[in-house]
Amino acid sequence: MKLNKLNLENFRNYSRKFKFSPQLNLIIGQNTAGKTNLLESIFLLAYGESFRATRNEEMVSWGETLALIEGTVNEEFLKIAIKSEDGEVSKQFWVEGVDKKKSQFIKHFSAVIFRPEDIRMIQGSPGRRRDFLDDVWSSWSWEYQQPLITYNKAITRRNKVLRRIQEGKANKEELYFWSQTLEKNGEIIRQKREGFLDFANNYWKEKRSEFSHLEVRYLSSPVTVDLLEESYQKDLNMGMTTIGPQRDDFVVKSTEFGDDPKNVATWGSRGQQRLATLALKLAQLAFIEDQQGKKPALLLDDIFSELDQGNQELVVSLLPRYQTFLTTTEDIVVPFEAEVISL
Repeated sequence: MKLNKLNLENFRNYSRKFKFSPQLNLIIGQNTAGKTNLLESIFLLAYGESFRATRNEEMVSWGETLALIEGTVNEEFLKIAIKSEDGEVSKQFWVEGVDKKKSQFIKHFSAVIFRPEDIRMIQGSPGRRRDFLDDVWSSWSWEYQQPLITYNKAITRRNKVLRRIQEGKANKEELYFWSQTLEKNGEIIRQKREGFLDFANNYWKEKRSEFSHLEVRYLSSPVTVDLLEESYQKDLNMGMTTIGPQRDDFVVKSTEFGDDPKNVATWGSRGQQRLATLALKLAQLAFIEDQQGKKPALLLDDIFSELDQGNQELVVSLLPRYQTFLTTTEDIVVPFEAEVISL
């Protein structure tokens, strides 16, 4: 799948049309030129959501009420409208002029983004790593998004019931429905997260010799009605559910430190942590390609400033395989033809 054309109207600082190469697109501009905004619009066509806006209205140009993001992927015309009127914000999706739900829309284009912030995934909080696992699936699989949405709503409701029990305004039996919902959807989430991490390990061992010293271990927090019963008193004391996918984590280990693999987050140098992050991102690319039978677009947001020479060369070696959108503050030399977009 290739994004050939993009039309932006009142999207952040853009009302402009773009044509893209099916291979490398170099997006060059100073730090205030809007390079990341352009990547954000492409990301929207894949995920139906922004990777940076906390509110949808942030993406609508100041003083305007409607932003349009229109893209031609292969021969399909995709369109997103973000409307902000009377304090209400809505988002609509179309494919070939036909109104679609987001679950139907996201199947038409996939992308993987790599940003400087991703370097902190290895050493950062577990929440960053859970967000990564969600991103692996959410750009193309409603079979993952739907259970995740249902799970998050159910845990919010269950936590409210726990607090009402604390206040003497509810009884324990009111938890049962929400506990069943967590068990059903939590298991789907667990299986899919585990499936990707198993794929990553096999991919590194069998396809990427430069990562063969790495392995990722899933630290799953299973959730069942029985386990929730066991954790009831703790949950009640804390006023929140203390087990389940919202507590999941993973660690990347390396045999570089000896026969017994060690956690890269605590034993690795900054360069080794960057390599582990890159390994996870490449596994994400390969996994989406394996699952969909199509290559996702690769979005690189000024990452060369965060990578050493060896890792830069590794990224450059990937560029011919994917349609790539690479932002940079200065022109860079690559050993093949690129479309240059100056902002």
